[in-house]
Amino acid sequence: MQYFKKYFLVCFMLFCLGLTGFLSGSNIAKTEVKAEVETAKPQNLIEENAKLKGKFSQFEDMLSDKFVGKLAIVEKYGGFQRFLNKTMVDDPVTYRRVFKGDGGMLYYIIPEKDVNDEAVLAMKKLKEDIAVPIFCILPPNKNTKEKANLPNGVLDYSVLNENELYDRLSNIGIKTLSLSREYIKEKKSEKETFYMTDTHWRNETAFWAYQRSLKFLEKEMFVKFHNADKSNSLKNYKLEKFKGIYIGSMGKRVGKEYIEQKDDYTLIIPKFDTKYTYIKYDENYKVKSEKKGSFEEVFVNRWVISDKNEYTDKYITMMDYGAPYEVIVNDKIDAGVSLVIIRDSFAMPFSAYLASNVKHIYMFDTRYENIRRTLRKKIEEVSPDAVLLLCNSSSAYYFDDMFEF
Repeated sequence: MQYFKKYFLVCFMLFCLGLTGFLSGSNIAKTEVKAEVETAKPQNLIEENAKLKGKFSQFEDMLSDKFVGKLAIVEKYGGFQRFLNKTMVDDPVTYRRVFKGDGGMLYYIIPEKDVNDEAVLAMKKLKEDIAVPIFCILPPNKNTKEKANLPNGVLDYSVLNENELYDRLSNIGIKTLSLSREYIKEKKSEKETFYMTDTHWRNETAFWAYQRSLKFLEKEMFVKFHNADKSNSLKNYKLEKFKGIYIGSMGKRVGKEYIEQKDDYTLIIPKFDTKYTYIKYDENYKVKSEKKGSFEEVFVNRWVISDKNEYTDKYITMMDYGAPYEVIVNDKIDAGVSLVIIRDSFAMPFSAYLASNVKHIYMFDTRYENIRRTLRKKIEEVSPDAVLLLCNSSSAYYFDDMFEF
C-alpha cells in the first residue's frame, strides 16, 4: 500500500507538470515578444556572455509569469517531500534551501564561515567619519543552538559568524548588544520567539528586544529616555492574538502541505496615549506616503490581518514593507533623543516600539544604492545623537553590498 501511494503521487506530479506545462506553453505562445533589431558589431567573449545571460533571464522571468498553477505545483511537491520525510527542500536559489528542524521549525542556513571583512571595515570607516557614537544591535539568530536542531550532517555557521562579528565590532570600538546571548541566557524557546514558517522574529520577541535595547542605550548614551517606565512594560499594552493565519516566506517556498502548522500572529498595541508622524521616502528621498495619528493609526495595517489568504505576508502588518528612507516623529515629545537606524527588515516592529521614547528616528535601508551613496551626507544633515546599526548578522553574509557606504 505504501508503494502504491508513492507511485500514485509520482504519477500525479507528472500529470500536473504536463498539464501546467501545456497551459503555460500556450500562454507563452500568445505573448507578444518585441523583436530587437541590432546593429552587427564585433563583441568580445565577456560582452557576448553578459548578453546571453540577459536573454536567459528575460526568458525565465516570462516563463515564471506565465506558468499556470505554479503555487499548486509548489504545494504538491512540498507534500510529496513531507510524505518522504525529507528534512530539506531544494531551491534554485541555493541559500534559500529550506531545512526542517525539531518540531517542524523551518530554517535557512549560512553554509560557510564568513563574517564579511568589508562590512566590518565599512563600519570602522563610518565610525571614523562621523562625529556621533555608533552602536550595534544584533537580533538573535533563528537557529541559536548551533546545529542541535537541524538535520544530521547540516552545518550552519550563522551562530559562529555572529559571535565573530560581535568580537570584531567590539574590537574596533563599536559597542554591540548581542541579543542572541541574552536569548540564550534567558533560555528562550525558538518556537515561541520566531515564526515557524518565516525567517523573522515574532512581535513579542521584537518587543523583548526593544526592552533589552532600551536599557543598553540608556547605559551607553548616559540618557534617560522619555516615557521609558511606561513603554517598557508589557502590562501597558493590549495584545490581540490571531490563531493559525500565517504562512511566512519559508513556508511559501515549500507550500502549505509541507509545513507542520500555520503560524499565529500577535499585535501589541499601547494602552497609553500616542501621537506620531510617519513618513516614507523612495531611494531619491521623494515622499511616498505620510501618516499622522496614534500608534495603531500609523504603524498597524489592519487589512493585512483581515486578508484570508494565508500566504499574505502578515509580518508587514506592522509598518508595512519598509522604504529606502523613513522618518518617525513622536509628536508627544517636545524635545528629546534623535537616532539614525541603519537597518534590515528586523527593524520594522522594533522601531515602532522604540518610537515611544525617541523624538526622531531616521531609518536608512542601505540595500539601496543611492541610500548608501548619500548616507554620510544625510547623517550630517539630521544631526542625530547616535547611529544604530540594527540588522541580523546574516545580512552581512547575504547582502554584502548593504555595507558599501
